[in-house]
Amino acid sequence: MLMNALLTLAVACPHTDSSAPVGQEESGDVPAEEPATELESWRFELDLGPRGDAADGPRDVLPFLVEYDAPSACAFVVNGSERIAVPNSPRGWERWNLDFPHYDSTIELRRELGEGEHVEWRGTWTKVRGAGEPAVVPVRAVADPVGRFASANGLSIAPQAVAGRWRVGFESGGDLPAVALLEAGAGTEVFGTILTDTGDYRFLAGDLSSRGLRLSCFDGAHAFLFEARVEIDPVAGDRLVDGVFRSGDWWSEGWTAVRDDAVELPDPFGRLGLRPTAHLEFLALPDASGAWHPLWTPGRPAVIEVFGSWCPNCHDAARLLEELDDRHGDVLDVVGVAFELTGEWERDARQVERFRERHDLGYRLLVGGTANKADTARALGLTDEILSYPTTFFVDANGTITAIYSGFSGPATGAAHLKLREAVEREVASIVAPDTSRGPRLDDMLADTAWRMHGVRSSLRGTARGRSFGRSGGVLVSRSSPSPAPPAVDAVSLLRVAGRTVEYRVQAEMFGQHLAARSVYSAGRLVEGGDLRVRWTQEGSAGGPTELIAEQCEPALELDDATLRAEGAWAAGHFGLRALQPQLVALLSDRDTWVRANAAAASAALGDRRAHDRVELAPDGLAALDAALRTAATDPSHLVRREAARALAAWGLGPDLLASWQASPSPFDRELARLYAAELAVR
Repeated sequence: MLMNALLTLAVACPHTDSSAPVGQEESGDVPAEEPATELESWRFELDLGPRGDAADGPRDVLPFLVEYDAPSACAFVVNGSERIAVPNSPRGWERWNLDFPHYDSTIELRRELGEGEHVEWRGTWTKVRGAGEPAVVPVRAVADPVGRFASANGLSIAPQAVAGRWRVGFESGGDLPAVALLEAGAGTEVFGTILTDTGDYRFLAGDLSSRGLRLSCFDGAHAFLFEARVEIDPVAGDRLVDGVFRSGDWWSEGWTAVRDDAVELPDPFGRLGLRPTAHLEFLALPDASGAWHPLWTPGRPAVIEVFGSWCPNCHDAARLLEELDDRHGDVLDVVGVAFELTGEWERDARQVERFRERHDLGYRLLVGGTANKADTARALGLTDEILSYPTTFFVDANGTITAIYSGFSGPATGAAHLKLREAVEREVASIVAPDTSRGPRLDDMLADTAWRMHGVRSSLRGTARGRSFGRSGGVLVSRSSPSPAPPAVDAVSLLRVAGRTVEYRVQAEMFGQHLAARSVYSAGRLVEGGDLRVRWTQEGSAGGPTELIAEQCEPALELDDATLRAEGAWAAGHFGLRALQPQLVALLSDRDTWVRANAAAASAALGDRRAHDRVELAPDGLAALDAALRTAATDPSHLVRREAARALAAWGLGPDLLASWQASPSPFDRELARLYAAELAVR
């Protein structure tokens, strides 16, 4: 028998992009303590505006419950079993505000009707969503509501009929499914959550009536509304069809679902792969006070989380990270890197500090940039993309990223949250106390080092491009591939590996050719002064590395391998190949962060040589360099920006930028001013 009903869900989660929702990246709050006094009951309703294109059509309303303790002026937003405390919410005769400062969000109400127990308040919910104008949504509050949603009669489907696991598809969601977990409560109540590959929708609460299944959630950060018909058919299968999803009053899309008890999300450890040019050791970022810190400290295992203070899922994750810091802080560094909404330093730093204060965090929080997934990936240069806030990197004491976890399943997901916690504990145990039951084998050390040196060109990653990697028997391998054989050998190198000096022959492909067997070079890049100036000690007869680089550098700049493009850029600067400056200009916009940084550093080196050798670029070439370096000075990666600032000074370009950097409150800009001035002083 086929039965129909209307389904309406409302959920809350964060956004970083005004053009599309990022609702699968949210988090919430721990249940608040019960106050001692009797609480007032209120229903707040967000007016999301008319549905569809018709301005005079039916309006979507997102309700949520609020309990209020008048003596303590504390409100509690209620989402099923979750109760979010909103302290410092005094209610006067005419005004009543509920502030969510950790989300830069507030509800402001004014009394609209007269006295009485059913007095109504009206106002707005205002939320900062980016650098532009904040979102403003009308809201009203009614005392002593009967239920979360307005009552409806003629119940045709029991809540138990929708309980279970559903495969959910969004119009904008691509091929990956989401998973709805629904359960029946008392009477007509229904509770649940929705999991996605980037996070969960947290605690949903509502009911089932003749108007359908209706669920809602509000946490101060975001608000969502879903509607669909429910088709219960034991033969054809249960479905949720004709769905409409509303995110605040700024987003709408369709969605559907089918009952599927076996549906699972992709492995969150398998969603991202390391770039072959990933370099943790060069990354440093400021904290909210402007003090600079390295992202990773050599010799210390670390858990590094990319997050945003605006992201409710990140608030959920903070509690788990604080637990890790409490238990393992003597041998493990926990670091959060915040990517915030506005790009305005003072505001973003304030929000990061509020995040710390809200959870009383003891681990280090740094500020990485603006909350845009593509820019976040470019800022760090560790992966091709960032799919979710939060994203967590597990790093061993040698600086090897052993695992990457994309997304977060919060407490509302039940078993999925427990599974996540167990997985995190396993990864932490593996980097804090690695397996030392057997001594390191020579081929293990060589294979590990060759992967770190040569990335996708080595046998370790030849068939697993873009896959995530972990350790297997001491060797860094793809999670789905067998242990690799040691790499091929063509040159002699001296490396310090695992605390030992090992002489061995290792594959040394450089710019598409193999070095002569008699050539000797130092495979370790020696960093001077913490910047990208590297020294490559070389020995050999004619036809050795120096001549080979001079001959092959130009084609290397156009190779598909980012490692070789970066080495080519470095070599152009190191060996003073001034004719390649136009190619370096093109590489300043390369998709690989390490390539862009090396191109900027090489441009600085050539600028220094220009000053010494009095060699000038043609006017059009200098103009192109000036434009490219100015763009690079605004790159998402501070590593690129700092080298661009040095290059501008080395070529005598961008003096107007110095004054603006010096006047900026941002430590990023002040660091650029320092580097620019230092380069001028050297010249």
